[in-house]
Amino acid sequence: MSAQSLVIPEPLLVREPQAIDARVHIGTLSVEGGNGTPAEVQAAVRAALARHASEQRAALQSGLTD
Repeated sequence: MSAQSLVIPEPLLVREPQAIDARVHIGTLSVEGGNGTPAEVQAAVRAALARHASEQRAALQSGLTD
């Protein structure tokens, strides 16, 4: 999996609640190895993406409150 980063040269200034769309789009994902069933692999990928999304939300929230 590859990812790109977003660099913002100046701090974000938010004076009122804002909705920020920070979805991750994955066009193609190849999973190699492992002995799981397709359902187990799918569940593992979904869990990993959920953890990633949670970490990104926490980092974004932390950045907005600093």
